[in-house]
Amino acid sequence: MQRILFIGFILLWSIASNAQTAATVQGKVDAKQISVGDRIHYFLEAAIQKNKGTLQWPTLPDTFNSLEIIEKSKIDTSFAGDFITYKQQLQLSGFDSGSFLIPSFRFQVQAIGQASYELKTDSFYISITTLAVDTTKPYKNIKDIIAVTTTWRDYIAWIIGLLIGLLLGVGLVWYLLKRKGKKLKDLFERKKETIYERALRALETLEKEKLWQHNQSKEHYSRLTTIIRTYVEERFGLPMLEQTTDEFIQNAKHHPALQPYFHSLVDLLQIADMAKFAKAQPLPEEHIKSLEIAKLFIVNSTPNETQEKK
Repeated sequence: MQRILFIGFILLWSIASNAQTAATVQGKVDAKQISVGDRIHYFLEAAIQKNKGTLQWPTLPDTFNSLEIIEKSKIDTSFAGDFITYKQQLQLSGFDSGSFLIPSFRFQVQAIGQASYELKTDSFYISITTLAVDTTKPYKNIKDIIAVTTTWRDYIAWIIGLLIGLLLGVGLVWYLLKRKGKKLKDLFERKKETIYERALRALETLEKEKLWQHNQSKEHYSRLTTIIRTYVEERFGLPMLEQTTDEFIQNAKHHPALQPYFHSLVDLLQIADMAKFAKAQPLPEEHIKSLEIAKLFIVNSTPNETQEKK
């Protein structure tokens, strides 16, 4: 009987020992005395054996015992042998003098196949002191602000450096333009775009954005029809921006210059209206086709550059 009890005791002790050694926790500080407002670095560390259970990190309050947690690092994880180690660094500070306790922090450990248990870090007292003041000496008044006068000579080095940099920049630009056979004034002369160039540039920008591929068909067709309406208004003098699609179709039907493009424009505007107002989702082929229709219409109907520039 005594032998059975002894064996049972050994088994229970072994189980308890394995449960308690499956995880370890500790807390430590880098200093135990600081001045008011200074910071202490507090290090939390916990380790648990792989596949032995799980460990729950404690909930840390923002303040405790007149101490404040100024900053928390992320919990860092590392692996070494059979153990997983977790680390976190806290920056603590206090704004009252005295002795203050950093309490124990509790970690909950759930061992596999066993009851959960709790591990605690050590607690620490730290001392916070005020700045030493020599009371034997008289108080001194706060000095007034002293105005400092400056002259342009104080900035002569900056002025010279700026002028040299400016001259070097102008010289470099002049040299590069000379190599290309251009003059400096060419930089300040912007070529005026024709109606045709402006409309095609807007279409190319819209095509590159690929809005319809990002579920923005309504925005795509709103921009596309605005480009076409603006071009028609500038090119043919029709107030298309102020008209509905049906009104435009009626006017364009009897406009001699628009008759060659009438049917393609109607197809384009009807696809656009379906996408904008009926919330239809045109097929990819229809997106590509609508852009091609718009480009061909502008290319084929463009005015002579010598006749019309804006």
